[in-house]
Amino acid sequence: MNIDNFINQMSKKTSSHRAMTVKQMKNFLGRVSFTKSLYLMLLRFDALNCKWIKDSYDYNARYDSPFPKESLFSLKIFIPYIAEKIVVQSNPNLKINHKYNERYILNHLYNSTIESGNFNVKDKEFINKFMFFYAYEQFSVQETANYQLEVLRLLTLYKDYPEVNQFCVDEIGISLEELCICTILFFIHFIKYDKVAIAYPLKNFHEYTNNINGITKEKVDKFLDFILIDEKEFKNKYNFLRKKSPEKNNDFISFDKLQTIDRFLPKVSFHYPFITDKNKEYIFLISYSSFLESSKLERLYMYFYENTKIKEFRSRIHGPALERYIRDFAKKHTTAADIYGDEIYYPLKEDGKPNKKKKLDAPDVIIEFENFVIFVECKSKPFNILEALKNYDTYDFSRLIKDIDKSLENINNYLTYKQNYNGKKIYKFIAYFFNHPMLLDSTLYKLKGFDNSCPEEIILTNIHALEEFFNIKSSSLDKVIEHFYTSHKKDNLAFGKFIRTNYYDEVDSKIVNQEFQDFIKNTLNKTVSINTENSFVQK
Repeated sequence: MNIDNFINQMSKKTSSHRAMTVKQMKNFLGRVSFTKSLYLMLLRFDALNCKWIKDSYDYNARYDSPFPKESLFSLKIFIPYIAEKIVVQSNPNLKINHKYNERYILNHLYNSTIESGNFNVKDKEFINKFMFFYAYEQFSVQETANYQLEVLRLLTLYKDYPEVNQFCVDEIGISLEELCICTILFFIHFIKYDKVAIAYPLKNFHEYTNNINGITKEKVDKFLDFILIDEKEFKNKYNFLRKKSPEKNNDFISFDKLQTIDRFLPKVSFHYPFITDKNKEYIFLISYSSFLESSKLERLYMYFYENTKIKEFRSRIHGPALERYIRDFAKKHTTAADIYGDEIYYPLKEDGKPNKKKKLDAPDVIIEFENFVIFVECKSKPFNILEALKNYDTYDFSRLIKDIDKSLENINNYLTYKQNYNGKKIYKFIAYFFNHPMLLDSTLYKLKGFDNSCPEEIILTNIHALEEFFNIKSSSLDKVIEHFYTSHKKDNLAFGKFIRTNYYDEVDSKIVNQEFQDFIKNTLNKTVSINTENSFVQK
């Protein structure tokens, strides 16, 4: 398999003598000043991945880079990680970098970042661990952000639940729709800044929203209070992630252990890409890469999903909303003959009559075409990613197997009951709301091994990949799945990565774009001109 060659190449790498340990990086940054010129240098390279920025460095021609001439993708991994370290660990009492020049600082940190997530190659779990950690760190960042779809999905999921709207009003101070509108306006406003900068005056955003119907200054302030944190809060969240078990004690993970996982831990800036000054007059950008990741709205989704104020939110609201969302999305974007699911049915007894004593639920989503049927079981997440990263060797991942077994049982029971698909090809999916498909596959490899994780049994994916799959217009969806089966045996690509690699140009987003434009037109002042075409399309 190609993955074997890749792992072998990675395992042969040796540590650079220039690399610092995580502990040494902290000590080094204690002798570094967080100067404007240092941060601008970092952001100008970071901005190379942003189409709307006009004055980023020409990486290959106009500037002697402090980084190796590698792909720009490596900067999307490196810069958020090191930007957070500079914010948290640099010395606030130093006004200027006397001891080190700024190119040396960034180069030294870059070389050390590569080494801040090494595993023992002799460890029998090396391949599985490597796949899991790198899948979490890299595969989501590879995907272009589409904030239009994310905002529409968030609103569509919860808009019909009054208690969710009331939760927004009580906890944030604005309604769910107002939260979505302010989110859109904030993203669109920010990408109007086409020059690299660190600080942005909040008064400009207030001026931008002045003419929006129903969006008052008070509501904008409530929104900003919700999405922004100050430097102290940022540092607290950063350090919180590096504690052993915050619920039980305040001890930090040892530097020896941190050396193997530090770069892979969740990035605070992916949820909070800006910090405010003391007077809340300016916001300061952590990194452009963090801003792009934040536009996927994971923080908002987690905010609702993890709330305890709404009774039985996950089972009573989130679960049914997710199932309905997928069914409705498939109706809009496919040519399926019939779409249904999640109804109550009674399994058949041996005499062919329904067993009224045993009530079962049909699979969550059933999409029936002329020659094939797609079954989708909806799930939220199979594990706690932070705990899994911290305690990979001892963490219990069996929830994933239980999800698979339960879903297969549910689908197979229904197939036995239905008995009228007339030889149609059957395809089975589990679609998780959180977690990238590659992360799911790497977990399955750990539990069952490469050779026993057959996608023909059931395909593990997430909602985002399923949306792109349903938006493929030029190829029959059953042919796409059969292509995936064949391809998986050779390259082990997860379903979402497979779609992006092989069918990205065939994904038609016209319906989503039109829905977004209609939402803008129907909710905002018509005099406001908004260009959504360039959004966050990266170079």
